[in-house]
Amino acid sequence: MSTDRKSTVVLLTLAAGLLVAVAPGLGTAATGATSAPPANFKIAVNGKTLTNAQLAAGAETYFPTKVGRTQVAVRWNNDLRGSGYYVVVKDAAKRTTRRCTTGTTCVAVWGKSLRVSDEMGWTVQIVRKQGNKVVSEKYVCVVGKA
Repeated sequence: MSTDRKSTVVLLTLAAGLLVAVAPGLGTAATGATSAPPANFKIAVNGKTLTNAQLAAGAETYFPTKVGRTQVAVRWNNDLRGSGYYVVVKDAAKRTTRRCTTGTTCVAVWGKSLRVSDEMGWTVQIVRKQGNKVVSEKYVCVVGKA
């Protein structure tokens, strides 16, 4: 190896070491952000928040709600911007779909009025952007009551 080439390799090695010493978290910033899915997840139907028991994993939730316009709102603590995740709220017929990639809330409103005894399904998903992988999903069935 020539002297010039050895000097270049040594210089680059020193520069890389200096960069790691000055900014140790620089290379891990992106991976740290992608490990932060929405935390303290809450789902509300027409302003009424579902309880933790109603949101238990694997349970299908039937939620009686007043007739009329139906609004499903989801909120969480950490901002989605740069997190590597997004939230999807959609009705079972996929007529209403809301995809949220920033902020701490996601709200979807169904265009038709819910009538007494009508049932309507809603799905709320947390999706990892890398590979569009669903990491959490909850199904809520809204039942119209007088």
